[in-house]
Amino acid sequence: MFTKLFLLAMIVCLAVAASDFDGCLFDGRVYQAGDVITIPKCLAQMTCLGQNNYGDMKQLYMRCLFDGRVYQAGDVITIPNCLAQMTCLGQNNYGDLKQLYGICP
Repeated sequence: MFTKLFLLAMIVCLAVAASDFDGCLFDGRVYQAGDVITIPKCLAQMTCLGQNNYGDMKQLYMRCLFDGRVYQAGDVITIPNCLAQMTCLGQNNYGDLKQLYGICP
């Protein structure tokens, strides 16, 4: 009997918490209303509107996603610790790596 009451209480708590949820759950992460969500697989972004609602998805043509950041075509990307640099060519394509050997320009 106690187990059934405990489960019922948990279900009620979860239902109340879900109705008060003002963010978005996407790909296992919780975002706040207004956060921009970047989708790496299709190189797109959308905005969390709150209560698990999302704005229109915007494709990021002519851009690159590297190390969690979005770059414009033509941007020079420096790999952390100045190991190398490369240029974003757009559509998630990159120019040849220029070795920096840890010496920052």
